[in-house]
Parts: sequence; C-alpha cells; structure tokens
Amino acid sequence: MHKSKYFLLLSTLIVSSCSLFKARVPLPQYQVIDQVVHPGKVKKVQVKVPQIGKDHKLICAKSEVNTLLEKDQLTGYFSVNYKYLRDETNSRLIPCYLQSNIQGDLVNFHVFNMRVEEWDYPKSFINVAKKHVDLSKENLDRYLKEKAELKEVYENLVKGEKLFTESFRAPLKSKITGVYGSRRVFNNKKDSWHSGTDFRARRPTPIPSSNRGRVVHAKHLFFNGKAVFIDHGMGVLTMYCHLSRIDVKVGDIVEKAQVIGLSGNTGRSSAPHLHWGVRVQNNWIDGLQFLKEQGEYPLEANYKSTSSK
Repeated sequence: MHKSKYFLLLSTLIVSSCSLFKARVPLPQYQVIDQVVHPGKVKKVQVKVPQIGKDHKLICAKSEVNTLLEKDQLTGYFSVNYKYLRDETNSRLIPCYLQSNIQGDLVNFHVFNMRVEEWDYPKSFINVAKKHVDLSKENLDRYLKEKAELKEVYENLVKGEKLFTESFRAPLKSKITGVYGSRRVFNNKKDSWHSGTDFRARRPTPIPSSNRGRVVHAKHLFFNGKAVFIDHGMGVLTMYCHLSRIDVKVGDIVEKAQVIGLSGNTGRSSAPHLHWGVRVQNNWIDGLQFLKEQGEYPLEANYKSTSSK
C-alpha cells in the first residue's frame, strides 16, 4: 500500500475510534428539581459534578452563578433581583444547567427549575434632611460619581474563590428598625426601596464584620454616609453604612467579628443606626434570610445513574 494512503487510512481509523469512544462515554442522569424562589431572596445550591468532566459551571437564565468546586460538589448562592418581576419580559421560570467540558465537548445537564413567585414586602414613611431628597446639581454630580465608583467595585469582586472559612453572622444583636425590601417614601415624595437591614446602634457602637474578607471601599458617601464594603469572595459582599468613624482602609483583610468602625448618623439617615447590606450574585438580597439559608440544607442536584446515551 502506498505510504500516503496508509497514513490516510490510519488517521481515519483514529478519528473514527475517538468519535466512537466519545459517543460511548456514560453520562450522568440528573432529576430536575423544582424550587420556588422570591425576588430579593437567595438559595444555597450544590451540584454533584461528573467525574469524567472538567471546567464545570452552573448557568441560570444564561448567567453563570458564582460557585466553588469542593471535592465533587459545585457550591454557590443563587439570588433573584428585588425588581425581577417588575419587568414583564422576565420569565417566572428560570432553568439552571450544569455545564461541563467532557472530552472537549460542552455538555449541559438540566438540574434545577427556579420558579419565581411574589413576596409581600412592607411599606414605610421616613423624614430625612431635604438635601437628601431634593438633590442640588452639586450633590447629584457627587452621587453619580460615587455610583460609578461602586459599579467598578462590584464588577471586580472575587468570584472564583472564597475568603471566608466560617458561616456569616449578623453584625449586631440589637433591635431591627428597618427590614429589607420595604418600600420607603422619603418626606412623602421620594419613592424608593430598602436594600438592607437596619439595626439600632446608639452612637458610638463598635461595628464588627460579618465574616472574613477584604475591604474594597471605605469612604464617606452622599447617601450611605461613612461606609465600609467588604468582599468575601464567591461574589458575596457586605456593606456597613452611616458610620461615625471608619477604622479600616481599602486592601485590609479583616477577620470575622473584627471592628471596622463606629455607628453613627451620617448620610441619608434619620437617627443613629447601622444599615447592613448583603450583595450576592450582583443583587442586594435579604441579609437575614441569607444567614438562615446557611444553616438550612442546600438545594442539591445529584446524579443517580449513568447511561450510554
């Protein structure tokens, strides 16, 4: 046989064998799990990954969920934006897929269906300084500049690893004076919503960090007052607002329960308190529910068998 024809035949056999081998790789079988979720809430999820794959990702509504691979489990937090259902183009059914690279091919396994249902949030009326409702051009320019700075902070959060080793804790054990998600009307004219939890904190109460992380923003902001933002990894960020004093700086690694400043009444605030915010997967979510979710059993997707399909 001519040498060139021999090599052509050999190459064809190799390609055919590889294709046949890939076709016969047994793939895991997942049972799709339905889960009800609510705007502004979060759900801890775990997905058992195939042993034959790599580069595993959890994709929900075409967006990747920040996860961490621990042994054979992908672990992460799925959240729904507070205003998700206000957009009528958003589907109430969010499918989630495990995407795995199996022998060079991207394979999607349908693992969850997240069904978004309404949540009844309260409404409150608050009086604050007129300048924090009727913004002057100077204050509006300041706010827009600060908004752009924070956008950059959010875009650069650590996502592929976690900086904490223990569960999160509430920053204070004091009375809650403002709940997450409440519609807030300032001075009977400015309609907004509350993106965090307010704790009573007479000045000057020491404010501890909810968990280990890195300080990514620490300055006096127009609405938030003196504020500290801590990146905990896995796309999780906590925020501490209206402080009278900041005791940390950008780049500092803080430990769980470490004091980061003192409570106050700076920014758009009607009395001394701590506004504590939790951001997960680019959404401000209910921090107290986030704490409870850590103690609950996660939503788990495990494959039960393999198949030659």
